Amino acid sequence: MFRFIFVILPLVTLALAVPLPDGGSAYTGTGGQASGGNVYKSSSGLVNLDMLNVDSNNAGNGGSANSGNALGGLGGCGSGSAGSAYTGAGGTANGGSVYSNEQGGLVNLDMLNLDSGNAGNGGQANSGSAIAGSQ
Repeated sequence: MFRFIFVILPLVTLALAVPLPDGGSAYTGTGGQASGGNVYKSSSGLVNLDMLNVDSNNAGNGGSANSGNALGGLGGCGSGSAGSAYTGAGGTANGGSVYSNEQGGLVNLDMLNLDSGNAGNGGQANSGSAIAGSQ
């Protein structure tokens, strides 16, 4: 009886130590670009005055450029590895810019600018999620 147990014990240990096949790999792309905008102002003339600017000539804020989630495949009892997952780059979501070019004679005078010459904010550029197959 004891000889039978000692013979089966090493076989059970070997069966538990067999590795499962690898799952698939997962890769996310770059996050993209979400830069803020710029303000470009060019004036010509002898005297260029802005008397009062309130919330004016503001560049837009950058947006959101995200890469999606990638989940690699799960290994199983079959041979080989499961599928791979890849998400692409997030794209570009830049804020807007303000271009101001004042041409004139001797005097360029802006008396009052209220909430003027402002650029829009960037939007969203997101990559979707990718989930690999399982085996």
